[in-house]
Amino acid sequence: MRLNHSVYMDYQATTPVDPAVIAAMDAAWRNDFANPHSVEHALGWGAAAALEKSAAAVGAFVGASGDHVVFTSGATEANWLAILGIAARAPRNRTRLLLSAAEHKSVLAAGAEAQRRFGMEVTVLGVDTFGCVDPTTLRSCIDDRVALVSIMAVNHEVGALNDIAGLARISRKHGALFHVDASQAPAACDSRALAHHTDLLTLSAHKAYGPKGIGALIAAPDVQDRLEPLMRGGGQQAGLRPGTAPTPLCVGFAAALQEFDRVGAGAERVRVARLRDRFLGGLKELSGGIELVGPPRERRHPGNACVRIHGVDGADLIASLQPRLAASTQSACNSGSTEPSPVLLAIGLEPDAARECVRFSVGRFTTEDQVDDAVRWIVTAIAGRRELVTDSNGAVDFG
Repeated sequence: MRLNHSVYMDYQATTPVDPAVIAAMDAAWRNDFANPHSVEHALGWGAAAALEKSAAAVGAFVGASGDHVVFTSGATEANWLAILGIAARAPRNRTRLLLSAAEHKSVLAAGAEAQRRFGMEVTVLGVDTFGCVDPTTLRSCIDDRVALVSIMAVNHEVGALNDIAGLARISRKHGALFHVDASQAPAACDSRALAHHTDLLTLSAHKAYGPKGIGALIAAPDVQDRLEPLMRGGGQQAGLRPGTAPTPLCVGFAAALQEFDRVGAGAERVRVARLRDRFLGGLKELSGGIELVGPPRERRHPGNACVRIHGVDGADLIASLQPRLAASTQSACNSGSTEPSPVLLAIGLEPDAARECVRFSVGRFTTEDQVDDAVRWIVTAIAGRRELVTDSNGAVDFG
């Protein structure tokens, strides 16, 4: 996608809104403008029906029912509702939380708040060099005092895919609830069974070609009963998320997830992975000076190309490419920080090495021509900043 002559390669920060989603929301803005919680007139009933239909579609995408869906303002709120909500009502013998070191900042911040507010003992699980939680690590840390385990499905910086089914089995064996931030999952992996493996599941529309400002926490009613709301109000959404639901955003969220079925999610992942591989192949001109950071290609988000360019500061490189190319050095929640990415440090990179990393990510609207343009600009920019060093074998470590 080009905007103002820029090539967009920051799909893991946010995705462009699909035109089909815009059309669905436009119809909702026009026709379903009434308050969906107004039960005394036909327009309210119509808006409520649109909201119910949207919840059913969002739930179905991960193998859940519509009554499992609690709409939120986004993934951050859903993560906080899951973690703080469980911590507030945890049984007295359940005093521990387990969170992975590579989680999104919102999960780690929610854990810190649960510790401060409710005295929960928070254990941060280390990750391997790929960015995954090894099942052995979870087994060594979990016990019957754990109230909740929170491990993301797909990492937002290095694209690592966790073994959610295996980690869920370990958690449930000890009676702990299992929460998964699956914000990056729709574009990265088959999501149809995620609800089966989780007790609490976070989704975000804007990571899936939908609008910003809408997300969801997926939880069965019996798990919802164990959640303390973050706010109090009119009692909407079973009292877990008070306030008037934004019907057009919910409609857009549902349309975005349904669009994966229309375009063929599996085929799209294959196409996106080929574009990523074309991008990495084009960078072979930087022979010996670049490496793929994180897991091998077959175990990562198909659009993720987090690379370390040796001897080049990542932030300086991105700045030199403006306004032609959009990419990032770390997740948007940490954007602008002078500190290296916590995720990259968690997988074992030294601070100086982490500062040489850039996350490029491609997606639905990326074209081969855009990838080729990006490669040319990057190679030219780096050639202008340092003398290229080619090793004797011309080898490139791309995993």
